[in-house]
Amino acid sequence: MTDLSHRAKHILGKLAKSHRGVGVIAASIILVAIIVFLLLNNVIWTSYTSLIMQRQQALAMEENLAISGTAENKSKLSDPYYPSAYKMLLGSYVSGTLPDDVKTVDDNLFTTQGTTYVQTQFNFTGLNPQNVSQLNFTIVSTHDVANPGVFIQLWNWTNNRWAKSTEQGYYSYTSVGRKTLTIRAHQETISVASASYYSLKNVTADQTGTTLSTGRAYGTVRFLLGRFLYPLNGTHRIEAATWTVYYRASLSSGTGHCDVDILIRKYDGGIRSAIASNVATSGALTSSLSTVSGTYAFPGYTVVDRTDYLEVDFYGDFKAADTTYGDEVQLRIDDNTLAAASQTRIANLVTLVEDTVKLTITKNPSSYIDATSGAARLIINSTAGGGITFQQKVNQIKLYEYNKVSAVTLTINNQGPRKTHIVAIWSKDHASEQLGHHIVELDLFVAPNEPKTYTLYSYYPPVDEVRFVTENGRIFSWRR
Repeated sequence: MTDLSHRAKHILGKLAKSHRGVGVIAASIILVAIIVFLLLNNVIWTSYTSLIMQRQQALAMEENLAISGTAENKSKLSDPYYPSAYKMLLGSYVSGTLPDDVKTVDDNLFTTQGTTYVQTQFNFTGLNPQNVSQLNFTIVSTHDVANPGVFIQLWNWTNNRWAKSTEQGYYSYTSVGRKTLTIRAHQETISVASASYYSLKNVTADQTGTTLSTGRAYGTVRFLLGRFLYPLNGTHRIEAATWTVYYRASLSSGTGHCDVDILIRKYDGGIRSAIASNVATSGALTSSLSTVSGTYAFPGYTVVDRTDYLEVDFYGDFKAADTTYGDEVQLRIDDNTLAAASQTRIANLVTLVEDTVKLTITKNPSSYIDATSGAARLIINSTAGGGITFQQKVNQIKLYEYNKVSAVTLTINNQGPRKTHIVAIWSKDHASEQLGHHIVELDLFVAPNEPKTYTLYSYYPPVDEVRFVTENGRIFSWRR
């Protein structure tokens, strides 16, 4: 033992005398420290993991969900479908993209054109052909010609033909299309964002009349007489045209005239677009009420939002002669004692009016869907007659389907002490083992004494069993 001790001292002494020996000793010490650290860390991590697992198991054992349910047959409304492709049967393509330009009612349209006839086929894909109970189509369109005849047809896959006029898959009507209006100043008011405006209507005066005044003023002035609104709901576009604005007006003395500002007013009171100011200048006003007029070349405007208004503001523009009391312009509106030709109005307002067609199929709706591919076809045929070249403008084509489904409404009661997180649902129906199992991920939190409901729809045979899986791995079941 003494000899070994001397040999060890001799070796350590030699190592201590060299730098290399010192490095080996230091590396050995560091290596031993790392090994000890890793061993301790493993022991600590194992203990921590064990505690976490024990905690999770304890939480899982505390979970207690009571599930009750009712089963019934329902019709489930689908998400909207839009056509993804088109085919020209008569006429030619002009502009637009499917499905983007037919999803919402806005200033984007799918446009085609033809002479005498335009016939456009729109193709849908991806419908659910199972247990269809109803189809609902919405078609919003317009034409740049007055009063074209329109019919809409669906393709009948069962009979391999287009729907007949006696069937629900066929609808015909006369479109308004291009319409020329004379809108008149009415005293009835419209409230927009708490502000009051007079009305412009496509009817003759129906009241005993109101006189609007600038109030008396001196010098050269331009004062407001009144602000008037015309609703743009159902209007796709106001076409470029020369308006004639008629004023039933007078000026107490001096020289002057009437004119207008034109803009688009949003429903929230803001201004969408300022179109013109100080236009449609009338002839000279006299001291007696008379009807004078002025013209304005309206440049055209495509309606951005159907809740907007066309606003026309009437002004008196004059140089006063009465230096004592001042002068004033008066404007007479909505006076049914006057002939139509003498009333305050705007003539030759040309609009493209939109038609909204609701087509509902309840009789054999599945015959209009291809049972294999889930495809559907719709054509819009427009007829102007007389060799007229015109455009068919489609703003929206939307389809909903109702499918008969088995619906299970489950009520989940948390009878445990803490909130439970449900992460998945598994269901089984009458179908075969391969087809009858369905798993859906969930993110549903159920607090104690706060029941939650969950409805499970199945296009397959009725659901027999449902299992909810919690974040902690517990499974709670409901059986029919």
